[in-house]
Amino acid sequence: MGHVPVVPFSLQSVLSYKESLVDLLERQLAQLLSTRSAVEAVLVSLHQERQRIHHRLIAERQGVLRLDRLRYYQSYLDWLGERIEAQERQLAQLDEEIEKKRGELVSRMQEKRVLEKLKEKAKERFMLELERREADLHDEMASIRFVALTRARR
Repeated sequence: MGHVPVVPFSLQSVLSYKESLVDLLERQLAQLLSTRSAVEAVLVSLHQERQRIHHRLIAERQGVLRLDRLRYYQSYLDWLGERIEAQERQLAQLDEEIEKKRGELVSRMQEKRVLEKLKEKAKERFMLELERREADLHDEMASIRFVALTRARR
């Protein structure tokens, strides 16, 4: 089995760094998207609860209206409204962070691709040089054999 030569690439450490950075950014983006989904689920739940309480309040208003129940429902609806606003603000902030992280990820992936192309070109140059040296070696060996055969015939 032949020895596979290591292709020299002077920017390998930079490429490795970019690869690890892309991996980190992908994980961070996934975490942000997961957090966004959780916040969105809470927001949907809060909207549903507000709707449920609103319907209950309407139903109770059709019967005997008790002031203490009305205050309770109104207070609870106010609290739900504040929670909904807070969740919406958090969602908007997460959307900004997600867009920023996506932009950063795209940029780092482009940088990584450039380095990968440079590495591929370096590999091609290296392999061409290796083939050239091998051809030179074969030519030299053929010349030596020719000289040896010529001398042997004399």
